[in-house]
Order: sequence, then C-alpha cells, then structure tokens
Amino acid sequence: MSEQPSQDRLLEKLGMQLARIERLLAIGFAADIEGARERAGVGDEVTAGVLANASGWISAGELKRVAAERSGQSERTVIRRLNRLVELGALEQRGKTSSTEYRSSGLLG
Repeated sequence: MSEQPSQDRLLEKLGMQLARIERLLAIGFAADIEGARERAGVGDEVTAGVLANASGWISAGELKRVAAERSGQSERTVIRRLNRLVELGALEQRGKTSSTEYRSSGLLG
C-alpha cells in the first residue's frame, strides 16, 4: 500500500499553487491593477510607500513613518491614504488605537 501525503504536505502544496496563481494573475492583470489604482486615486508615492512596507503585519506607527519618509508627504496624508486603502480592501487592519496593524491584501499589488 502506498502512503498518502500528510495533510501538512498537501496544505503546503496548495499554498505554493495558490501563490503561483497569484503571481500569474498579478503579471497578467498588471495594467488593469495600475488602472484601478489610478481610478481609485491611490496610484501615487504614498500608496507605493504603504504597500511596499505592508507585505506582512506592520504597526500603524511604523507604517506611517516609513511611508511618509518614502513619499515626502506628511503623516496626516499617509493616514488619509491608509483609511482609503482599508476602505477599498487593499489593506487589512487589525487591532485598535495604539495596537493597530496593517498588511496588504494584495488587491492592488
């Protein structure tokens, strides 16, 4: 009798396949994604700074600071953009007040 792959191995394989599909879709729809950024009014340096630093969970304070430095904009501008990106579903938010964290949902790249 042959051994069936463990559930962990199957989940790992599924995760790798989903990541590959995600990369292919990002490549195939790059122009559409950029157009969606522009139409939503988030295709600028502030958004680039936010998304570049939110691939994993990052504290709100750190993200605001880094995105403001990268874009040359004020933290207040970054806060408005964070709110807009959460509203659009491009950023996930967890926690409240001083423990708030963000990460990119991958929706806008």
